[in-house]
Amino acid sequence: MNRTLSVSLGCCLYFCTVSAFAQGYNPYVVPNPTPAPGTVSPVPYFLPLGPPPVAVEPVPAPPVSPAPLGWVYGPYCAPVGPSSCVVSLPAHGLNVRDAPNGYGAPFMAITNGTPLIVLGAHGRWLHVAVACNLAPTGLWSWTAGVPLAFCI
Repeated sequence: MNRTLSVSLGCCLYFCTVSAFAQGYNPYVVPNPTPAPGTVSPVPYFLPLGPPPVAVEPVPAPPVSPAPLGWVYGPYCAPVGPSSCVVSLPAHGLNVRDAPNGYGAPFMAITNGTPLIVLGAHGRWLHVAVACNLAPTGLWSWTAGVPLAFCI
């Protein structure tokens, strides 16, 4: 019963729609709603199928801050700008620690000449990020036994 009823309603809806379009009816086209006084506009006015487009200015992305690398001893970093320095010490590399004041364990070392971005300071220790991509040298720091990396 339900299936018969739904099939008959579907057929009725289909034939009514086909018949309406065959007679020239289009539900998306209506006469121009605001013709000049005393005239009838022959040009159809098309109803929009969605909301009107909105002009939106793109929002600039916030600047990306560099990812922190770790803590280095400040006197071994020669300043080259207001918030940048270059590794400079009388050895092959500078140990990078995970906490300031020598309490953190060194986890890597970086070679002389590596540019650093200073993110903060704690006493004579600098919280830094690298200003380049690092690659391993294949060597190890002889003072801490950690891998030595250089700027590529």
